[in-house]
Amino acid sequence: MTICLLSLALLIAPPPVLDVQDGDTITIVGGTFAERMQHFPWFEAGLREAYPELDVHVRNFGWSADEVGLQPRPYKFAGMDAHVQRVGTNVLIAAFGMNESYASDEGLDEFKQKLQAWLDHHESLQVDGEMMDIVLVSPIAHEDIGGRLPNGQAHTFDIERYTDVIRREASARDIPFVDLHRPLRTAMRGSQDLTINGIHLNSEGHRVAAREMLVRLGVDPSGLNSVTPEMLDVLRDKNRLVFERYRPINTEYVYGRRHEPYGDDNFPEEMKRLESLAQAADARL
Repeated sequence: MTICLLSLALLIAPPPVLDVQDGDTITIVGGTFAERMQHFPWFEAGLREAYPELDVHVRNFGWSADEVGLQPRPYKFAGMDAHVQRVGTNVLIAAFGMNESYASDEGLDEFKQKLQAWLDHHESLQVDGEMMDIVLVSPIAHEDIGGRLPNGQAHTFDIERYTDVIRREASARDIPFVDLHRPLRTAMRGSQDLTINGIHLNSEGHRVAAREMLVRLGVDPSGLNSVTPEMLDVLRDKNRLVFERYRPINTEYVYGRRHEPYGDDNFPEEMKRLESLAQAADARL
């Protein structure tokens, strides 16, 4: 999959930002927004509707509360690089910044430094001998939905500054950038709630975010209008298989302290089976 950069000379009819090829694997990483995309798979559904003739693989490795420079994992859990390489990632979509934004002014410089270090590393990381294309996605706004939940106005101001850090870094490196903060902030002024608690999107919120992501990446979003509940269910089933391979329920037996002698007999084959089932689900889609 190749990322084509927008040219000012072609503003009337810009080329696609995502040049999706048959067999491509798109991997999603980040915090809670990224992880919840597997349960509300509007982005993948829209992508598949836009390219129905292509065999595209989407793998979600989001982990709630992950930060660009802080990603705690269980004992002996394989690092993100290993999983990104295992699935043959062509495009890495990274959605960080929400968790970090709670540090407000005091955390801006540290966030910038850690984002730069993350990009330096992943821009040089090879998968099957080739560099990945990277897409940066901003955090959403903080919706004020009343009740006992916090007012999101002050936090939204902080999120905007963290979004600007991501925007500037993406511009400096010619990396595609998806701003979800401003359009979601506008959409949140409507009558329908888009989050469950102000910062975590509900299904409609993810649909709105998916449309924005597709548009910003040069992908026709009109297929979202044709997505059925049945298609979303099939995508969730596939994502569940990917999740169970990526984050087994009892990691102590799969690769942790109880791996030997209990886990080394059957779990390697179980992991291969889960990968095969996920690939079969892709084929059915």
